[in-house]
Amino acid sequence: MSLLSKGDSIQIREVWNDNLEEEFAMIREIIDDFPYFAMDTEFPGIVLRLLVLTFWDDQGNLPTCGTDKFCIWQFNFRELNVNDDVFANDSVELLNTEWYRF
Repeated sequence: MSLLSKGDSIQIREVWNDNLEEEFAMIREIIDDFPYFAMDTEFPGIVLRLLVLTFWDDQGNLPTCGTDKFCIWQFNFRELNVNDDVFANDSVELLNTEWYRF
């Protein structure tokens, strides 16, 4: 099983409405070789800002997406409006902490 070393670089591919189709096309290109994935999201009542997808193969290798860095995808769905949207207060507090905003 492959593990990332401290020197390995990871590129976070930010996905927004304007590049969604392009990033889905890249995921379609790698999915046969990297069929396993993990998803992480913060759920404050609705999907707030991000959902992270990480793909890997049966050896634990991550895709490089044609670069010298491993890549993962961060999907940005929408902004939360605390005046209009229903939300979980503890989740919003977590998202507003300094350590969460790497």
